[in-house]
Amino acid sequence: MNAYVKSIADIMRCSGRAGALQYVPEMTWMIFLRMLDECEQREAAEVTALGKHYSPTLEPPYRWFDWAAPYDPAIKDAQGLAQGWKRKQLQEREFGAVMRFVNNEAQGILDAVYDLKAVNPNATDTGDQQTPDELLKIIEEAQREISAGISALRTVRRGL
Repeated sequence: MNAYVKSIADIMRCSGRAGALQYVPEMTWMIFLRMLDECEQREAAEVTALGKHYSPTLEPPYRWFDWAAPYDPAIKDAQGLAQGWKRKQLQEREFGAVMRFVNNEAQGILDAVYDLKAVNPNATDTGDQQTPDELLKIIEEAQREISAGISALRTVRRGL
């Protein structure tokens, strides 16, 4: 993930951004949308496997799956839409149509994400039962696990 974020930062830095304050919020937003999409695809598969209806946080065409993922007609969602269908549609128009879509229609994405029901329309509210200290312990444990994973990868890489 570190290399992934660094490569994105390098691209944004080279695209004329003056500093991190200009590109970090954009990069964070893009990573959030991508991670939301991955989680929702997993949840949709689980819910539909149980024979239930899945209601996504973001509706087409605002999902990463629709406008940002590369077009692949072999990969379809529950509605039968091909991965990247909106991206393909926009790219077949004039140059810059994808960026105009993101810049002009991003309000639909923001509205959906900031709608509290949209956080996870398939879950019931259980409330946050954890104290800040418990949350810090969870974060610290995750950090230890990530560090251990990185160390293991470095060990494997040295052995190659």
